Amino acid sequence: MIKNPLLIVIILAAVLCSTGSQAGMYLTLDDALPGFSSNDVGDIVCMVLPTGDTIIWVGTAKGISKTSDGGATWNFYDLRNGLNQNIISALAVSGTTLWAATSYNKLVQGELYPYGRGFNRTEDRGDAWDSFIPWQVSRYAGMVCYDMAIDDTTVWAAAWYGGLIRSQDGGENWENVFVDSTAQEDFEEELFNDLRNYFFAVVVDTLCPLDKRLKNWINDVAYDGKLVWVATRNGLHSSVDLGESWFAYDTTSGLNSNAVFSLTGDTSSFWAGLYQEEGTYSFGLLPSLVGADFNHTTDYGATWVSSHPDQGQASSLEELPYDITVADTVVWAACGKGGLIRSFDRGQTWENVFVDTSAKRRFEEDVLEENDVFTSLAVDTFDVDTTILWAGTRAGIYKFVFTTGDSADTVFDYLDSGSKTTNVILSIGIQRCGNDKSVWAGGYRYPGPHPPPHTGDGIVHKSTDGGETWISRLDGIQVRDFDFMDSTVWAASHEGLKRSTDGGDNWDTFEIIDSTSGE
Repeated sequence: MIKNPLLIVIILAAVLCSTGSQAGMYLTLDDALPGFSSNDVGDIVCMVLPTGDTIIWVGTAKGISKTSDGGATWNFYDLRNGLNQNIISALAVSGTTLWAATSYNKLVQGELYPYGRGFNRTEDRGDAWDSFIPWQVSRYAGMVCYDMAIDDTTVWAAAWYGGLIRSQDGGENWENVFVDSTAQEDFEEELFNDLRNYFFAVVVDTLCPLDKRLKNWINDVAYDGKLVWVATRNGLHSSVDLGESWFAYDTTSGLNSNAVFSLTGDTSSFWAGLYQEEGTYSFGLLPSLVGADFNHTTDYGATWVSSHPDQGQASSLEELPYDITVADTVVWAACGKGGLIRSFDRGQTWENVFVDTSAKRRFEEDVLEENDVFTSLAVDTFDVDTTILWAGTRAGIYKFVFTTGDSADTVFDYLDSGSKTTNVILSIGIQRCGNDKSVWAGGYRYPGPHPPPHTGDGIVHKSTDGGETWISRLDGIQVRDFDFMDSTVWAASHEGLKRSTDGGDNWDTFEIIDSTSGE
């Protein structure tokens, strides 16, 4: 990283600024200015968009330059169209969000001294800019940020005389991080004698397994025809290069919650079912989680729309979107005790679908049985004029066959508990490869007709004859969902993201070691 040499002199007698962070919005009034801003370059970063396109950002002494075509053409930003100062002392990229540290030179008693002016941030590639001015990069001369690093939602800055600072709420508040109490005392008393408080560079080691553990508890995986999407209990992630790099989406991107349970969709519309934490991370028979409804996007995650069923079928305790799928224009969701629901108008309204009148009565009277609690589903539209919906429950699988109208012509029951075992179905997938079609179902198997309160044995069922017979795969593994790319099977499990290319005989495991934020 190239840095301009600057004279660093601290002036303790400088007038005190506010002790908090000054934040404001600097909107771009005009389009980006044409040309390269300056040959005095201080930093350069690369931004890879979810679509695979690349933007190069260059920080200079006269603003920020940007190119989207490998340097053939340039545009730039300065005080005239969004920034709070022209001198750029550091840049950092997190997905499609750019952070820029700014500074300026001030004449004091005939000498020029560098002063920090805080940070600028854009989340829309320069159309609009936010400004954040913490006191650690604005109070005295020499309080200038010379390097930045981003780890998920935490922004780190090496502010030289301002110390090592971080923000965990998008720049609204900033705090110092000290080596020990002695260094903290020296800084807070403004002695500035401890050299351990002078920071010029910062980098984040994103390979730390403790910080990344939540990203590798995979709840769901889906392929929309362009991107691989992965739902975790710490955000939604997408990859344009089949797992080599990842973009992350959470509440700062527009989601209802950071915890994502289910996924479905294609390149025209992609859906996510969300939940909130409720006391435990245990994904056993029926996790004690509160639903957080649905989000969907039509632009690869740049913007998200929220959908809330009127009767709250996806927003109460043990009523959450365990699974979601789309058949033509109809969106279906298995919502646990909220039942099997569907929407004909992109999530504006929802209605329940029942196996029979007895199931409808039990739902209305809140006397549910095991097979009334829906935990997974998948749709088969390969046959002309026929839609087959596979729905997993806490006691086997229902297969709804629709040929005409909105009501099922026939409902079949598979893997029923009977008197031998109870099959709790947490995931179903339909694989089509050539003329062959397979149904995959993952969940738990218990001895006896009623599952005990403890976790059962994980199992994956596979059928190649429409549900008449089943074979087992991945015994002992908890699989939350499946997705397919021709003959390749992807499985979201508690042991990571798994893949098989031979029908389930052998499996590879992928680890998500890092993520960058997405729009």
